Amino acid sequence: MSFASNQAVAHDRQEWTWLIRSSLQCPHDPGQPIQGVSTLHAVKLGCDISKLWNIARRTKRGRRGGKRLRRIIPSITNRLNDDDDLGTFNPICTRNASNLIHVKKSNMNVPHAKLALWNAQSMRGRAKSSAIIDFVISRRLDILAITESWLTGDERDNRILSDLGSALPDHVIHHVPRLKRGGGVAVLLRKGFDVAVNSAFPAKSFKLIDLTISSKSASVRLFTVYRPPPSKTNKLTTQTFFAEFNALIEMFTSSRTPIVFAGDFNFRIDVCDDSDARGFRELLESSSLDQHVQGPTHRCGHTLDMLITRYSDSIVSDVVIDASLPFDHAAVVCDLAVCRPPATKRHIRFRQLRRIDLGAFKKDITASPLVTAPQSDIESLSVQFDTSLSGLLNNHAPEVEHDISLRPHAPWYDDAIRAEKRERRRCERQFCKSGLEVHRQIYKDQCKRYSAMIEKAKANYHQSQLKDCDQRQLFRQVDRMCSAGSGRILPSHSDTK
Repeated sequence: MSFASNQAVAHDRQEWTWLIRSSLQCPHDPGQPIQGVSTLHAVKLGCDISKLWNIARRTKRGRRGGKRLRRIIPSITNRLNDDDDLGTFNPICTRNASNLIHVKKSNMNVPHAKLALWNAQSMRGRAKSSAIIDFVISRRLDILAITESWLTGDERDNRILSDLGSALPDHVIHHVPRLKRGGGVAVLLRKGFDVAVNSAFPAKSFKLIDLTISSKSASVRLFTVYRPPPSKTNKLTTQTFFAEFNALIEMFTSSRTPIVFAGDFNFRIDVCDDSDARGFRELLESSSLDQHVQGPTHRCGHTLDMLITRYSDSIVSDVVIDASLPFDHAAVVCDLAVCRPPATKRHIRFRQLRRIDLGAFKKDITASPLVTAPQSDIESLSVQFDTSLSGLLNNHAPEVEHDISLRPHAPWYDDAIRAEKRERRRCERQFCKSGLEVHRQIYKDQCKRYSAMIEKAKANYHQSQLKDCDQRQLFRQVDRMCSAGSGRILPSHSDTK
């Protein structure tokens, strides 16, 4: 038997002696023998104590186990109640505060924000706005980073911006317009975030929008990047991009805010023999940056769209590639370690004019001072007209105030589209299970069919809205569909004069 085992046995003997002495109300001196207690009585008393503490228990073979005391939890101190008689046994458990460790609590139920990256290849293209709206609603996205937006920053963007604003009223878009053909980056995100648009980094080889996104106590700095491929027209080189991107990384090396680079870098990062991709991987490795996208994001089978963070930042998790959009680029979806903001509230005021009793309203107008005792001069008559009709309107249709939550609005989404979406999901599961090319083609065809059905249902909805409109309603509907946002003609005021 080892030295440690001998110490454990000696400790257990002292514990048994202490328990028996406490039960017999004897002095607690382990060196003194127990007076008036035989060996048989002590053993019997020890067995009774072990039964009360559930120390001795039967094993599978029916023998007694646990002859030795179980190890006492270090953070708990057990002692006997000295006031109890010999026939009762009531142990008292107290906390040993010197052996407790403070455990930091964390709220694990806080939902993380959903971030997606997608190369749209022109947001103004046919069926692109419908695809973006359905993608945001289906995936419950909080942030959508878009490369190759092709937004110009003038009135040509009004149609797509108004379409997104009417269907996604809780979202706002920040974008950097393109200067030439192609290019442009944009970020569509929830209004509940605190967003700061940082100053632009002077780069020639790539387009960039820099946003600091905050929610509650967490913040992240999101860089949406698009690097056009070098050509004779733009006269860009890969070395120029490496130098400028390295300078951008060095600017935020010591920043404590987590950093996310999301964009289309046009490097085939999955090809080991590509010299440009190898140089880009070496640049990321030397800067302690990690690339999270694993899998093809382009229809040709290469990884062009990337999510890049620092090794020390656990800001991105659960990265998946969503190929449900029937276009050249697939979307990259992930969880961002930022709290999802609540829905934005809008304060509205309205009157229930349709519930007015016209007969009683006419009767009150006839009995009002405006008819029975009108003023003689024009100024007093106008004041009397305003006060009389305002008072009658408040009596018959008082103003009601409410706070409403802004939710996605897609009234063209019907049961047929919902069934087609379930079929698309079934085809996706079949392709993921088998991995066959024939199943992939079936899934792609179903994605195109679903997108075409959404576009057709949306067109039919707008046609039905314009069908039975008079001239005033027609102009209102067209203005809502084609304008980015119309403000009030007259400002609100509280002056009674």
